[in-house]
Amino acid sequence: MTHARTKEGLKQAPSEDIVNRPSHYAPNGRDSFMHMKDQMGKDAFDGFLQGNVIKYVQRYQFKGKPVEDLEKAMFYLFHLYLDNGGAPERIIRTADHAQDHFKQEA
Repeated sequence: MTHARTKEGLKQAPSEDIVNRPSHYAPNGRDSFMHMKDQMGKDAFDGFLQGNVIKYVQRYQFKGKPVEDLEKAMFYLFHLYLDNGGAPERIIRTADHAQDHFKQEA
């Protein structure tokens, strides 16, 4: 991904997926997230994932990008879920159910 330098610093290209694939996490071609998973034991990696869920949920109201922070929390929660034997199709089913529930309230 390309970056543009502004007086505030580097900004990501508009098409970049900042939640799931930020380019600054793979500066040498290998995703830093996967490298950490390979290097850490399961308990340490699960702790890392859990800590990030807590961090992003705790701050989502205060940084000006609540949806982005909640998406990041979900990213880490989904990885924690999958790393502990969760089924990917259940994530989709749960999201669909939540969306249906939300529509009913509206």
